[in-house]
Amino acid sequence: MSAIHCVTLVLLAATPLDGELRITPSKDNTVVEVSVELPKSVADKLPAGKVSQDDGEDVLQLCLVLDGKESLPMLGSYKREGLKLTFVPRVPLQPEKTYQATYFQAAKKIESVTYKVPARPATPPAEVVAVWPTDDVLPANHLRFYIQFSRPMRGGEEIFNQIKLLDGGGEEITDAWLPDELWNEDGTLLTLLIHPGRIKWGVLLRLLLGPVLEPNRNYTLVISGEMLDADGRKLSKEFRKKFRTSDEDRARIELSTWKVQAPKIGEAAPVSLAFPKALDHKCLERFLTLKDTKGAVVAGKVEVGKDGRSWKFVPAKAWTDQEYTIHVDPLLEDVAGNTPATAFDVDVDAPVPAAQKMSLAFRPTK
Repeated sequence: MSAIHCVTLVLLAATPLDGELRITPSKDNTVVEVSVELPKSVADKLPAGKVSQDDGEDVLQLCLVLDGKESLPMLGSYKREGLKLTFVPRVPLQPEKTYQATYFQAAKKIESVTYKVPARPATPPAEVVAVWPTDDVLPANHLRFYIQFSRPMRGGEEIFNQIKLLDGGGEEITDAWLPDELWNEDGTLLTLLIHPGRIKWGVLLRLLLGPVLEPNRNYTLVISGEMLDADGRKLSKEFRKKFRTSDEDRARIELSTWKVQAPKIGEAAPVSLAFPKALDHKCLERFLTLKDTKGAVVAGKVEVGKDGRSWKFVPAKAWTDQEYTIHVDPLLEDVAGNTPATAFDVDVDAPVPAAQKMSLAFRPTK
């Protein structure tokens, strides 16, 4: 067996082996498959194909070894094909940790294999590669930041102490964040919300602590170099974003103010929208849909302007002579959380604006 993966075989009974118990790593050494050849009498007791966790654990287990002792069996997927039983863990293994696979018959240990996961190859430390919105002027009731990291990051409550807002004098604004971790699936994008209770009028938290941001002031968003990536390494350096606030924006998004620039028939040039104020970058990626005259979704690629004030759609095929429609999801937001349906914060005594049409039509030019 390969010395690289530190795999050793331990026989726990004198029973002849029906087939070797194996831990087979993929190219990523943290992703493995555990397999064993079963005697027919054992295999026949298991269903063909997918095997439940409980039934699989009765025969085959993979455990993390800590201080010489096995932890609880790992969760994952079991499958029987003929006499072969395989197990794939639900989550990747941890680098530089030791795991033990064990094969059982009638609750007796028959055979074990240990596997020490190699250390990860040296890679550059994580860094902040982008922060949205990119504008250096934001409304005083600004709601959220998106922080893009170069590598998966480690979560935990401490991140809300490692990302700070400083006022113009360099003093930290305390209790600025809503302490809910909102990461994308691979842990590289953090959505960070300023606490809504300090934005909305009449809410106790705003009355007690005041707003986080005030109009016409200078602020700095600071992401500490002490933040850790998924492997426990610090960021390569601190990141700072300076910005100034304008007046609060407490008006819904008005589609009538959008400007459409139609493409030409027979070309695959983009159709573009221009907005009078910055809209939420990630919302623009998700909540505008382009359809043809028959209502079918048009295939293509969305491009959002760096400042959130423009949107382009590049079609997969050339435009034809028909009317197209850009449909707007009511969940679309601007950077202050206002939507086309309503403002983020509504004055209950103010008149309710009429509902607006949630689409814009255009026809390619000749």
